[in-house]
Amino acid sequence: MRMADMKKLNPHRPHGFSLLELMVVVLIIGIFSSFVWIHGLSRHTERETRDFAEQLKNLIQSAHEQSLSQINTLGLMITPHGYEFYRYMPDQGETWAPLRNTDNFWKRQPVPDFIRIRLKVLKSVRLEGDHLKDPPPQIVFMPDGNFTAFEIWIIDTGHPGGIKISGQPENGITLQVVR
Repeated sequence: MRMADMKKLNPHRPHGFSLLELMVVVLIIGIFSSFVWIHGLSRHTERETRDFAEQLKNLIQSAHEQSLSQINTLGLMITPHGYEFYRYMPDQGETWAPLRNTDNFWKRQPVPDFIRIRLKVLKSVRLEGDHLKDPPPQIVFMPDGNFTAFEIWIIDTGHPGGIKISGQPENGITLQVVR
């Protein structure tokens, strides 16, 4: 049927869309955009969680290598809010001092709000003497290559599973995504 014939059937019908039809279209677009937005947010935090875990793993690996090459005892202190690397200072009263350099490579790192971090010490190493001035960091890297065996779980609060960083002197330091 041609348009002219349709106009003859209902001459009083206005042209265009009704308000109800426009509201339904706007509602459908709104629902679709909210799904896209939520999906985009969850992908964003998954990527950030993975980047955080890889950065921490690389820093742990670097600390282990530095303890070997510079013959220093280094440590890693992990809290729910962040982590920081330390150097053992036996000549300064057997204490631990934050590891620093000019480019802040070793500076204290905060944990993002959407990430939870958990540490499980599997086997610790002992330092010379038991009369340390400060408690040692949970993970210690010795100049002889030995270090605290550990598992660090990095959990994105918005997603199931997590990322596990494992360290064992005989197996090295690894990263594994667990779903």
